[in-house]
Order: sequence, then structure tokens, then C-alpha cells
Amino acid sequence: MSTDPDRYSASFSVQARDNAQSEAPADAQGGELVDSGAFRIDASRLIERLRDWQFADPHDFILPLMRCAVASEATRLELWRRLGGLEIRFDGLPFPARRLKDPLQALLDGDVIEALRGRQLAFGLLALERLGMSAVCVTSGGPSGQASWALATSGVAARDIGINRSEGTVIRILWSGWSSWWAGRRAIRRLRDAYGLSGTALSIDGRRIDPCPVLALEGWHGFDEGGWRGAFRFLAKDGKSRVRIYWLGTFIELVERDLKGAPVDAVLTGDDLSLDLSQAQLLRDRALENGLAALASQVARRYGPTTERGWYDP
Repeated sequence: MSTDPDRYSASFSVQARDNAQSEAPADAQGGELVDSGAFRIDASRLIERLRDWQFADPHDFILPLMRCAVASEATRLELWRRLGGLEIRFDGLPFPARRLKDPLQALLDGDVIEALRGRQLAFGLLALERLGMSAVCVTSGGPSGQASWALATSGVAARDIGINRSEGTVIRILWSGWSSWWAGRRAIRRLRDAYGLSGTALSIDGRRIDPCPVLALEGWHGFDEGGWRGAFRFLAKDGKSRVRIYWLGTFIELVERDLKGAPVDAVLTGDDLSLDLSQAQLLRDRALENGLAALASQVARRYGPTTERGWYDP
């Protein structure tokens, strides 16, 4: 879809509770109370950035939003189908007002914790724009107040999406016509298939999704040590090990590697991993090698002289 600077307008607001008239909301710290309503920001500059940063597959917009929740230390993320679109809710650290005032600024920030979750939010918004959504609204805060940011077509007002009155972060997405059914359905399927190895609980339309179903299967060994978590089973055939790697609660890619001892089928995650600009592949860096080495160490502990090659280790 071609991006037209006149197609969307952006707005930002900070709303304090009744007893917080002169100060910025505590939960939206990082900026002062700029207004009690909404005002326009430079939408043309926003759309220009949307052109420059492109996600590999825009239908994967839901994955960076899941990673944003995990990086926000959320204990849960809820995904709900709503009339005309989707609603995503998660707890954890709320976004400060300065972050929501220009959510794409995180793409230019340094490699710090706040920028990490901000970048994941930005990548999700970039992909959504390419899908031709009618509007998206992000509201985040707590008991003392909230900050809201919205991007909408000329025919949709931010008030049509609604305002979050609960604590935490709420992202509401609207499409027009059949797009709401198709895009929403595909996003739900992508998140359900990609979710795993996360301490952030996921529910879709109220149904809880298992973060690591393989642990319930016979022959799988789980581990959590030195910042690396995962599980593995010994393969019945010789060859390379197959490692499905997750980061911030989502599957990233399958890596095949020779490990000492015996080949395994494995799942692995670690907070030190990083993605390349496509957001679809891991950086081939020291962190990845450390993770694979940690997995190899776990395999070596289980595999020994008494382990019979070609069979699953009980």
C-alpha cells in the first residue's frame, strides 16, 4: 500500500485524574501534563518514517506487540476480537508520556531497556500501517493518569476507538469492511503459532495458550540456567540438532547445528538474543553462540556412555 501523508492524522493526549491537575501523571512520567484534550503532531514526518522502516510481512504485526508486552515485564497479555478489529491488553510497566508522544522515536534511540520495548511497539505500528488499518490507538497508564496516542484515517476519530480506563496498556486496532475479519483472524493464528517459552501468560478470547507444550510430552528435558531456558529430546536418527529459538515470547527461527554428544530436537530462549532489522531473523552474534553452547552443555549432561544412540533418553 502506498503511504499518503494526508491519509492519516496523529494525535496525542495526557489525561490526569481529578486530583492531579497540575502535575504529569505518575504512571506517565517523563513529560509534563501538556493538555487535557488532544492536539495534532507532525503526521507527515510520522508517515515519512513509516516509509523508511518496513516489516518483512505486515501480517506479523502482532509478534512485535507480544514482544513489547514481554519487555514491559507483563504478567499477562490478552488478545480479544472486537467489532471491526482487535484489542490487545497487557499489564506491566506503562509507557511514559514522552514515549507515546512520538512512538517511532524509539527506532532512533540507543540500545537501552526503555528503547527495546519502544522499538517493538514501533515495529508493530509500522506493519499495521501497511495493512491499511482505519485506526490504531495506544493508551497506557495507571491510577494517577494515562497517555494516549492515535493514528487514524480522516473518517475515523480517536474517540471512536475508546479510551482505556483500566491500568496497563491497551492497543485497539480498527479495519474497515472485511479487512477486520481477515487481518484479525490471521493475526490471531500467527500469535497462537509463534507464542512460546514466555513467563507472560497469553490468552486469546479468554482461552489460555500453553507456553511450552513439549514439556508435557514423553522424553523431553527442561532446563533453566544461566539466563537460558528451554527443553530438548534426543533424536532417533543421526544428524544435526534442530533448535527452535524464541525471543521475548515469540518464535524467531529454526537453527540447525552439530552439538556434542547426540543430535536433539530443542527449543531455546534467552534475553540476550537480538534480531536483525527485518525482525524475522536472529543476529549471528556472540549471544547466539552462548545460547547454543548452553544448550550443548545441557545435552552433554544427559548424554553419557550409558545412553543408547538412536533412542530417546528416558
